[in-house]
Amino acid sequence: MRTFQWMILVASLGVSVVGLAVVRAQQPPPQQPDGTFGQRVGTRVGDALDRVEQGAATAEAAVQQGFASARAKVDQLGIEGRVYGRLRWDKGLAHSTLTVQASDQVVTLVGTVPDQAARTKAIALAQDTVGVSKVIDQLSLASQPH
Repeated sequence: MRTFQWMILVASLGVSVVGLAVVRAQQPPPQQPDGTFGQRVGTRVGDALDRVEQGAATAEAAVQQGFASARAKVDQLGIEGRVYGRLRWDKGLAHSTLTVQASDQVVTLVGTVPDQAARTKAIALAQDTVGVSKVIDQLSLASQPH
């Protein structure tokens, strides 16, 4: 969905830049008595097209950079969400208090689980989640004093 929104933004920006160039090119040039009117129009149109190309290149670079940044953040949120969802839906972890933190592809599990089996299960679910390369275990057992 985000890709579609970026594509619409780029298309809108391109249409706006082209529209501006057309409007500027349609402005009547001053009358030239020496017959160079055609040359001046050609020069203005060429200059307008150059500006449109430069603006489009700048806009494309900005959109690509913004898209890459947004994608990285969405991917980051996606890892946390995927791991958290897997932990929440597992019946063996229903009585656990868990927090998931992700940095790049490293996930940190923090919280309390009822027993060692639940701890092992939580770590295994996190490790088997798409996009996770490493799991840091900061879980404690409910039967242990804090």
